[in-house]
Amino acid sequence: MFHHSQVEPLHLLAAALTEGSSDGVNLLQEAGFTKEQVLEGLKSAADYQ
Repeated sequence: MFHHSQVEPLHLLAAALTEGSSDGVNLLQEAGFTKEQVLEGLKSAADYQ
């Protein structure tokens, strides 16, 4: 999708936030992380490369 050559921390966050509901996902969401923000960060990183 983004054609990155390496798995970055944002990829792991996006995967976790996509998985649904778990204690980890709830913690990330309570800290203000959203799937949309992480995907936008990945898109920006892809545009930068």
